Amino acid sequence: GKESLLPAFFMVFTLERNGRKAGKFVVMRNMLRGVPAGFRTYDLKGSWSGRYNKGKGTKKDNNLRGQRLVVTDPAAWARVWHFLGRDVRMLAGLGLMDYSLLLVVADEPWPGSLQGRLGAAGLHFQVHIVDVLMPFHVGKRVEAIFKARGASAKPPDKYACRFLNFLDLHIVPASVAALEAADPCDDYPPVVRKAVPRCKKK
Repeated sequence: GKESLLPAFFMVFTLERNGRKAGKFVVMRNMLRGVPAGFRTYDLKGSWSGRYNKGKGTKKDNNLRGQRLVVTDPAAWARVWHFLGRDVRMLAGLGLMDYSLLLVVADEPWPGSLQGRLGAAGLHFQVHIVDVLMPFHVGKRVEAIFKARGASAKPPDKYACRFLNFLDLHIVPASVAALEAADPCDDYPPVVRKAVPRCKKK
């Protein structure tokens, strides 16, 4: 509903072909309904290893790092942030991780969008939590041990903390934007800066 950023699941079904199972599918609400043409999307997890998209399509964490999305209406963002935090606590409590914040950005407003600016550019945006069904299973535990520290795989509580910390740093209400560091790259340790093209000069 309106008090959650989680996806709405309508149906789960199995497709059969010639009497044999060919796959399982989930029918979900379309989170991009009504978004103006020319919109851009970001898939944000809070990790930094391998989280940069050099080409077209959905951008990732390191495409946003070194910038801040400043929300024009602090009260509206406070409401979104409240429900975002509640949703993430529920996911962590269920032992789920590897979810993302889908940040949808467009030049024109649409129903439910918020207004903000990224650098000098004004924009409109919405946020949704997606990919919420991944448990911290054995494969993810092994990935967390052997992959780089900045990889996505983390225990659910640590994943939730890193996820919210990233968003708290990169999407800020206008009322506190002036209190943040003048250069967002200054907020990252050297190991993170190395993975962010716009921050490598630091």
